[in-house]
Amino acid sequence: MAEVASRFQQLRDQNEWVDHLVRAGARYTERHGNDHAAAVTYFSVLSLVPVMMVAFAAAGFALGARPAAVERLQHEITTEWPGALGDTLNTIINQAISSAATVGFLGLLAALYSGIGWMTNLRDALSAQWGHLPTPPPIVKRVPLDLLALLGLGLALTVTFALTGLLTGFAAIDAHCPHAAGPLADGIVADSCVTCPLHGRRFDLETGLALNGDESVAVHEVRVDGDELWVRLA
Repeated sequence: MAEVASRFQQLRDQNEWVDHLVRAGARYTERHGNDHAAAVTYFSVLSLVPVMMVAFAAAGFALGARPAAVERLQHEITTEWPGALGDTLNTIINQAISSAATVGFLGLLAALYSGIGWMTNLRDALSAQWGHLPTPPPIVKRVPLDLLALLGLGLALTVTFALTGLLTGFAAIDAHCPHAAGPLADGIVADSCVTCPLHGRRFDLETGLALNGDESVAVHEVRVDGDELWVRLA
């Protein structure tokens, strides 16, 4: 063991990055990094519950605002899944519409609790890792500060997703790969291209040309009109 320790020390002396990595790991352990990481992870996982509740409420409000669409949806469900399954699905839709406000309110309260807890533990974790003695401010000052930081983070994420959506836009191409009739609808979309799941053919969503073959697919004009998406077939 002494010989192994000596060789390891020589390795640290000869390689600055190894010594830095070892010191960083030791500092992380000494300052209870695992405990802080567990606390941040707990509130991160907990926040999934209010996110799903708010999403459920948003779906309920969206359906409640369009009764004609709900009627068509329930008719399609009854047609496709007659019997107990269809009745259960329609009951879930009705409950989502009727309880949207209550679920949304409770979801926002739960999101407030988990969000402030996440910000508090994140601040304590960073303070500990940076070697600053945590001196939490009074709760009447700490909670508004954590809430403002959480709202700022949420605003930044919202702007990021909005810009991504605006810059990405929509595209419509034929649903089958001309190489072997692969289902392009099941392909992976990335870098303005879609990859066929059968043999990996990649097609540009703007031109329809294959990037790794001689084939091409038809590209259809897409137009957004309010909350409706129109496609003109080529």
